[in-house]
Formats: sequence, C-alpha cells, structure tokens
Amino acid sequence: MNNAIFNFFYQFAHQSVVTDWLIKFSANYLAWVLIALLFWPLLRAVEYRKSFRPFGLMVLAVISSAVLANLIKNFFPQARPFMARMDVVALFPQVADGSFPSAHATAFMALAVIVWRFRPKWGPWYLAGAVVISLARVMAGFHWPLDILAGWVLGIIVATCVIRIFGYNRRDVAA
Repeated sequence: MNNAIFNFFYQFAHQSVVTDWLIKFSANYLAWVLIALLFWPLLRAVEYRKSFRPFGLMVLAVISSAVLANLIKNFFPQARPFMARMDVVALFPQVADGSFPSAHATAFMALAVIVWRFRPKWGPWYLAGAVVISLARVMAGFHWPLDILAGWVLGIIVATCVIRIFGYNRRDVAA
C-alpha cells in the first residue's frame, strides 16, 4: 500500500519543467515563505504583545518536533525511496539519511497546529501549507507516504503537548 500511494504521487515528478519547479518550490521553499509570514505580526507594534508568546511556542514546537523526528530516525532506519528503488530519481540533491518519520512533515504540522490555536484565521492556510510541503516531498522521491503520516501524527502530538504544558491564555489568541 505504501508503494502504491508513493507511485501515485511520484508519477507527477519528471513530467515537465513546470511541475518539477512546483514540486521543488513546495518541497523546499514554501516552508521558508510560511516561516517568514510568522514575523509579520511581530513587526506590527500593535500586535507585538499578543504575538511574542505564541511565536515562542511556535518556535519551541517546531524545534522540539524536528529534533524528536530526527531522534526517531535513528531507531527506525528506513531508506528513502530514491535509495531503495532504482526507478526513483530524486528531483534535486538530498541527504541520504533515514526517511522515517519526515522531519518536514513533523515540524510543519506542529507549526500548523500552533498557528491554528493562536491565529485561527491563519490556521487553515498553514495546515494546507504543511500538507503541500509533505506531499511535495513524496513527489520529489524523498519520502514514503507512511513517513509523512507518521510525521503528521508526531507533529500534532508535540504541538498539543507544548500547548498543554506551557498553556495559553485566551488573550493570546488573535482574531
């Protein structure tokens, strides 16, 4: 099943310059766009006070989820698709480390959960961004679908723990 789902998404790679560019952008650079957008409220003096605490929780959730994902990779070594299958060619150079779970999927799902909690209007956009980034990494030949699913679950768990441990005040939530 993992192979069948992978094949479905991977079929979009290497089809045209445009689709390859979209996959590369989504797999690599969309993440930086989402991160840059988080600085917008910090730059607006009016929202500075409301934004600082949620921003700190976002940073904590993203870093802790990525670190946890990379630790798990050491215990569950899984070859990336471009390493495991001769018919898969990565769209661009990638480190040949383990693929399970996807650190990108983990970190950006954690980010989406925290953003949704503190910026409800932005939440659906960040969730969509996390999904697009994750699926683009499957299309690029870097991850198996199970890597992505595990990353999403781990990201949700980490973000929920960060919110529960460090709490939040209703006044921190922006409309």
